[in-house]
Amino acid sequence: MKHCFFTVALITLLSCNQHPATTSSLPADTTDSMTKDSIRLAAGEYRLLPSLISHLTEKETGINDPVRNVQEQDDFCSQAPLMDGGSWQQADKAYREYVRQHADHQYINVFRQYGAYIILVKLHLLAASTPEAPENIAFYADELITSNSINAALISSALRQLEAHGFSATKIRELAVSAEKQLQNNSGYAALKKSLQQSVNQAISATRDPKYAADDENMIRVYRLTQEGEATIHALAAARQ
Repeated sequence: MKHCFFTVALITLLSCNQHPATTSSLPADTTDSMTKDSIRLAAGEYRLLPSLISHLTEKETGINDPVRNVQEQDDFCSQAPLMDGGSWQQADKAYREYVRQHADHQYINVFRQYGAYIILVKLHLLAASTPEAPENIAFYADELITSNSINAALISSALRQLEAHGFSATKIRELAVSAEKQLQNNSGYAALKKSLQQSVNQAISATRDPKYAADDENMIRVYRLTQEGEATIHALAAARQ
């Protein structure tokens, strides 16, 4: 049953329609254009980063239906008005208030992962070059780490952006060390990597039906981003001061 849940959850996580669409444009900053370009270049594929929310299992929630189990957690997350304002600054205020109000809720860590993804990726905090951006990127990187996120790609992208901003190397290393330790001890992350590896092996099989090409390409991309993210986190954690 646990394996069944993870398969369903992985399909849900990689779906392009999991989160509400946003028409928000990249932030209009007044920072020097060369600095802005270097920060956006460092962001790289941030728009393509997967959400990869680590949902609670049926055993943890007591909901035996794996699809309903994920849906109820997603419903809790979507109640927060993160997309209403159209900017990461407004979403940040809504996020912090929602966390404050629901600090003891069973699904709060699921929301923290969801909210960090929405703000960093969908509302373009990762591409922001305003003075307040680095501290907020660091905040959401920490939110991902301390909520047991399995999204190595997103965590590493946040850390790379902090480097591009010239953020404290000591603080970046501290975040990377915490992230690496958390991922190493996270059974959900181990399950994700195993599932991705199996999916990639299936995708490159000579007998694979071509009709699955688009899904296979997406799975291979997530597999690559996850591997690269883990390697980046390890390198930053091992960096000398």
